[in-house]
Amino acid sequence: MRSLVILLLMSLVSISEGQEKAVQPRAQGNGHKDTQGLVMEVAPTASDAVVPISYWIDHSAPGQQDLPVASGVVGTGFLVDRQGDFVTAAHVVKIKEIGPAERRVKVRLTAIIRQRRGDGSGASFTVLEVDEGHDLALCHIDSFRVFPHADSPIAKSQAQHLSEKGALSIEDVAHPFASLAISKSTPRVGHFVLVSGFPLGSWTPAIQFGLVSAVRTIYPPETPVAGVPKDRGQLLQISVSANHGNSGGPVIDLTSGQVVGVILQIVPAPMAVGGQQLYDSGTFAMSGIMLAAPASWVEGLLTKHNIKSQSVKTGNLVIW
Repeated sequence: MRSLVILLLMSLVSISEGQEKAVQPRAQGNGHKDTQGLVMEVAPTASDAVVPISYWIDHSAPGQQDLPVASGVVGTGFLVDRQGDFVTAAHVVKIKEIGPAERRVKVRLTAIIRQRRGDGSGASFTVLEVDEGHDLALCHIDSFRVFPHADSPIAKSQAQHLSEKGALSIEDVAHPFASLAISKSTPRVGHFVLVSGFPLGSWTPAIQFGLVSAVRTIYPPETPVAGVPKDRGQLLQISVSANHGNSGGPVIDLTSGQVVGVILQIVPAPMAVGGQQLYDSGTFAMSGIMLAAPASWVEGLLTKHNIKSQSVKTGNLVIW
């Protein structure tokens, strides 16, 4: 009997050790990264690859010479290569006027090249193509160049001041560069993603975590998804509570770091009256679902212009 008890105890110890070894590699890492680690790894590049699309009052327009200087962020774009090509939503670059119907003000748009410390300067850009059917636009920032940190003009011009007490570092005044590659793979429901952009007119990028909640979109006809007249069924649904200003921002796969979609619009939460869903543009509430153009639409747009997207992590290059 005593021998049997000892045998049973030895078996339990052996099983326990085996279970511990089976669990231990994941707990210690062994090539596996937890979700927070992946977010922390992708977030810097996701932040530096996006550019705020801003408006400025056009003082050259008739009757607007005396208007005060004003500007604001209306959407998000993201760089896809070192040449200054970026993608955004078509409805963002089509903005020509702002304000209430009775007092429309003409504006011009610029892409803001941001400094690490938060400041930035507006750069003019050219719209290469607008894909009306898919609400996408391909643009190019004029006079766009990237340099290694040490070779950049900003580094050389600041070199003599860096030794002064309280002087800003090159990293502070530089414009960090990163770009995002477009994924060739179709995302699956449940994939973790990051959305990067400038919600609610923010001048600094915000990263939001979510997942692909659906890879097809079929809503009743009365649902307001009019911004995408073509191939609506192919739209991705992203479970992120993004806002106005996120339009045109990238949806980034957390594992690959590549773009799987482009944020186009919200799915508003309707009012429920008598068992019916009623949509009122004056009372839209966020549903927590965003609609995104799939990467295949973006890749088709780039291919037409012989542009190949490049994944460049932040840290080594700056914009000039």
